[in-house]
Amino acid sequence: MKIGCSSWSFHRDIAEKRLTFDGFLEACAEMKMDGVELLDFHLPTKDPAHLKEVKRKTDLLNLDVCALAVSNDFIKADPKELQSQIDYVNQWIRMAAMLKVKVVRVFGGDIHGGEGPEKAYEMIKAGFQNCVRLAKSYGVTLALENHGTFTSNPNIVLRLINEFKSESFRSCLDAGNFSSQIRYEAVKRVAPFAVHVHAKTYNFDEGGNETLIDYKRVMSILRETGYHGFLSIEYEGLGDETQGVKKSYELLKRLL
Repeated sequence: MKIGCSSWSFHRDIAEKRLTFDGFLEACAEMKMDGVELLDFHLPTKDPAHLKEVKRKTDLLNLDVCALAVSNDFIKADPKELQSQIDYVNQWIRMAAMLKVKVVRVFGGDIHGGEGPEKAYEMIKAGFQNCVRLAKSYGVTLALENHGTFTSNPNIVLRLINEFKSESFRSCLDAGNFSSQIRYEAVKRVAPFAVHVHAKTYNFDEGGNETLIDYKRVMSILRETGYHGFLSIEYEGLGDETQGVKKSYELLKRLL
């Protein structure tokens, strides 16, 4: 397994202009990360020339781009809105192929109004139909994150994965997004389908261990299921983001 870092770990510093996007890349290189996960809304522009420059910089810094992260929402009752979201994901699939990035993190969506669970599921399924075909044609894997109030349910994630039965549609496993009551059982169920893992962190004790998630237990499950991809840090604590990411890296490095 390798250690990476999502740009989300620095979302406050980036939003409040204490850190530039290039600064995020440089900070990860300084910490000796193996790679970086780039969020769609953190990239200054989606212009292909700029994206190639970003890739050139990550290569110079000896960082793999382990994933591009897309913030889509397929629970849309309006067909035009749904199509717009499909087009957006497909745009990122093409950009991933251009940059030779193998994984695109995707969301399912959240129930916003009167949609029932079954209707919401059908919307998500419809949204991914074309995207999965396109991803396969480009050699890209869509990694569905268990995220939000609907797809944080492992039953929904596994149902969708079984629906498509495609190596181009797998899981972005985030232990922190499963409720504490089912966390480790859910990780064990979803881990066999993971192609990308978010190592979510919030707070640390004096021994450097995450206080809300037992990462020793999570790592044991990942090893048992043969996972060998990236652990992408997502620091969501309230403290200094750089220090939080450093502590996250040190914890994962120790457990590896």
